[in-house]
Amino acid sequence: MNKFIVILMLLSGCATQPDVILPPPEKVISLDPSAYELCKPLLKVPLSSTFEDILKVSLDNIELYADCYNKQKNSIKLLKKISNVE
Repeated sequence: MNKFIVILMLLSGCATQPDVILPPPEKVISLDPSAYELCKPLLKVPLSSTFEDILKVSLDNIELYADCYNKQKNSIKLLKKISNVE
C-alpha cells in the first residue's frame, strides 16, 4: 500500500509541471548550420617533405585558422547578443 501511495505522489507531481511557453517569433534566433560545426584540424607537415611541401601546408593552415577565427568571432557576437552583453 505504501508503494502505491509513493507512486501516486510521484505521478501527481509530474502532472503539475507548467506547460512550455514558446517565445514570440520575433524573439526566436535562427542560427546558420555552420555555427554548429567544429573547426577543421590543422594539417601536419610530413617528416620527409620539401620546402614547397612545408610552404603549402603552412598556407593551408593559415587559411584553416582564418576560417575558424571568423566562425568563433561570429559565435561570440551571437552569444553576446543573446545574453545582452555589449
